[in-house]
Amino acid sequence: MKIRLTNPDNNYASTVDTEVMDAEIKEAFIGPTFVTADGERLSVCMRDSGFEVCYIARDGAEPQWFSFQGGLVSPRPDEMRDETIELAWGLIANAWAGDWSEANDEWRGAAERWRDTRYMPDGMSRWGAMNPPHPK
Repeated sequence: MKIRLTNPDNNYASTVDTEVMDAEIKEAFIGPTFVTADGERLSVCMRDSGFEVCYIARDGAEPQWFSFQGGLVSPRPDEMRDETIELAWGLIANAWAGDWSEANDEWRGAAERWRDTRYMPDGMSRWGAMNPPHPK
């Protein structure tokens, strides 16, 4: 087993090459990263309760974070938030069977502002209130 230790600024590094087959690490809140010869990375961080794990594919894809707490594995809250927002948009876009003309002006205006803030940061709507995009 080869272990390389660095400080956060990467201006200090030490490598340990040992015949040890098992290593126990405690209080690793900035945890170890495992790297394959192909460049895939798996980072493990301890939390007050449980762990967070990040996997980065060698092709440079977005990091995938997961939380391991209380016997459950789940996406980290950032990913959960994005999924929740997509589910909320699905409900909003399909209200009144997608025909927002049935909604009162206050609801329709709020839905348009929410949609435009989330999907069109410049605030310009390319869809009319009567024709919102539908999630797939």
